[in-house]
Amino acid sequence: MNRFIGWKNALREKLSDQVPPLISGKNYSVQLFAMPADNGDSLLLVFDGMDGHPHHIWVDGGLSRSYETTGKHILEMLRQEGHDLDLMVVTHIDQDHIGGILAFMKDESQDKQFIKQFWFNSGKLIAKRFGFSFDGSRAVALPESEDPTQSRSIRQGKKLEDLLEEMGIWHDMPLLRFQTFEVGGASITLLSPDENGLKELYEKWTEGEVTTRSLDNDYHVSISELGERAEKEDHSVANGSSISFVFELGKKRIMLLGDAHPSLIADSLKQLGYTPKAPLQLDCVKLSHHASKASITYELLSLISCQHFVISTDGSRHHLPNKEALARILLNPFRPPKWPIQFIFNYHNETLTSIFSEEEMGEFNFSCKFPPPGSPGIVFEG
Repeated sequence: MNRFIGWKNALREKLSDQVPPLISGKNYSVQLFAMPADNGDSLLLVFDGMDGHPHHIWVDGGLSRSYETTGKHILEMLRQEGHDLDLMVVTHIDQDHIGGILAFMKDESQDKQFIKQFWFNSGKLIAKRFGFSFDGSRAVALPESEDPTQSRSIRQGKKLEDLLEEMGIWHDMPLLRFQTFEVGGASITLLSPDENGLKELYEKWTEGEVTTRSLDNDYHVSISELGERAEKEDHSVANGSSISFVFELGKKRIMLLGDAHPSLIADSLKQLGYTPKAPLQLDCVKLSHHASKASITYELLSLISCQHFVISTDGSRHHLPNKEALARILLNPFRPPKWPIQFIFNYHNETLTSIFSEEEMGEFNFSCKFPPPGSPGIVFEG
């Protein structure tokens, strides 16, 4: 027990150094905290709202173990410091995104009243939207527990949708591209999913799916060679249903892509009026699907202008990130001359530091940023 308390205090000290606004209340603009989430995503947007108060948006939770190791303690810190969570988002149902959220919702020791709103395109919402007869197998169950101290409903597998309805925090209409929302004075514009993506998900429900496996990593291949390889887009049904959006506060813009398909994002940007000659100006992009080569295309890159790209994975599964994906960013023909690029990783380990050589970074004018040793994740501040 004492060992655990010591570890928790150490985590708090690291977070205090890494994310001062979470506990100090000092003035700041917009921060994206890419938390350690194993091979998944768990993100926290922290910003000063137009009302002068701090606001927080939590996006995905990584795997269930990600919640136990990190997410649980960050959520506790937010609540103990008196912060509300303005919005919690489940982008889609793959376990490396929803697992940690399900673990949190199951945890009866956590007070969830500080969550103001919850976004989740559930099977129930999709059925309601399209007039389908609801199939109970499309509901998402909280993890079952053998712990006798847990309530009977939790032990027997309560449905996430039922819990959200009881709490009264669920945005109980499907979230679709081009919808816009206001949170603390910030604007959120959805880029995906579209109706086809939700329909296909409902017809081919694939909870827990893992796709786009690579047989081997491509870290030994040169950037120039990788940039010439033919593009093959991801066709995962679950990824095609992913919620992605642009967050905008004043002049600050951050794009969070979940695991969205690049063709849909490109189409949404074009319909919003962006072109290669007038791209969307962004401070930061959280790359889709842990920087999979199937989730980044030159067409998408031609419609955005950005120097900072966040990669959320520990590199432990499926050889993600793909160096080929990052090579496309570097070789994007619309990249301005002498424009430095920065790749921001939320883990610091031998796998990730071996992707690029110092020579490559010099030749192609880019850098890689890693968390300080022992730090829980990394922060981009715009």
